[in-house]
Amino acid sequence: MTLLARLTLLVLAETAVLELFEQFVEAVAQGLLALPQVAKRVALLALLALLALLSLMTLLPLSALRSALGAAPALILTLAEGAVAQIL
Repeated sequence: MTLLARLTLLVLAETAVLELFEQFVEAVAQGLLALPQVAKRVALLALLALLALLSLMTLLPLSALRSALGAAPALILTLAEGAVAQIL
């Protein structure tokens, strides 16, 4: 096999490897571009759940709130009472 033929095969092999690498990098980049959208949706869902919980807490008397959170640690109860106090 001549030197020119070997160099041609080497260039073709290198081109194929670089093409595969480029496709891999593009797939990773597309996944990374989707992450902020997913994070934003998760944050919005968490905010909606928190708002629903806070609005429900304003409807409950404090005694019902305490009995519902009776198994929770004292810190969670304190935070919940503070949130209700801020809303009222």
